[in-house]
Amino acid sequence: MNFNLEKVEYVDIHSHLSFKDYRENLSQILKRMKENKVATICIGTDLEESLEAKKIAEENENVLYSIALHPHDNLKEFDFAFENQKKYFSDLKEISKSEKCVTVGECGLDYFYISKEFEGGELVFQKERQKEIFKRHIELALDLDLPLMLHIRPSETDGNREDAYLDAIEILKEYRVRGNFHFFTSTKKVMEKILKNLPDFSFSIPAVCTFTDEYDEMIKAIPLDKIHIETDSPFVLPKNKRKEAKQNEPSFVVEVFEKVCEIRKIEDKNKFKNVLKENFEKMFLK
Repeated sequence: MNFNLEKVEYVDIHSHLSFKDYRENLSQILKRMKENKVATICIGTDLEESLEAKKIAEENENVLYSIALHPHDNLKEFDFAFENQKKYFSDLKEISKSEKCVTVGECGLDYFYISKEFEGGELVFQKERQKEIFKRHIELALDLDLPLMLHIRPSETDGNREDAYLDAIEILKEYRVRGNFHFFTSTKKVMEKILKNLPDFSFSIPAVCTFTDEYDEMIKAIPLDKIHIETDSPFVLPKNKRKEAKQNEPSFVVEVFEKVCEIRKIEDKNKFKNVLKENFEKMFLK
């Protein structure tokens, strides 16, 4: 594979370099990644973005990629007919044919928007549609022997930060599958439930931690062998980069690393770098 973990110090496990936001300055972003010894997984969100992610990964040593249909952004216009689903996931499988495809996702459940748009029976129906496509992704991950990259977003109605996670856990318990909870910002209680019921899942921390202490206790409680860091570029610009940059990029994962070290009171940063690389290798390269 055209990827060498030994050349890397940091792994941003979730970015969107395939987004159109980056088309004009992608070469500069990739150059900064190389200078800062940062690697990333470029995340697919539909067929087009998955194809573009594959292209970027195959052209650049420190980029890997994923395949998926996002549980909200690209689901509204999706044709749920069985034959269409079969064709869509067959196409995703075709795009996965590269050693640099290391995960299926981002996929999962996103209740945030539908809980504001629908209610009653229609809301239940929308949730069931998401669950149906989520299970398709799980089956694809099992078929390809790849981990899942999960996008789970609760409704946050009345402060609810758990509902989508609890539903996802119940679904995942029925499968022998591994994966990561991307952009994990739920409660410590949910984290403990995941650890108890889904032993082969990990958690990735985004740059949200750089501008709020709301998740500090949860970040402190994540087992050391279950933690990753990410940017979710171009979203969620770290606090210290807001004066110099308009959007997030994989190199800024260094800011997340530093903040996690501060929150967890990690003194040996080189040791923690190696732990994160080992976690990445165990989850995505085995």
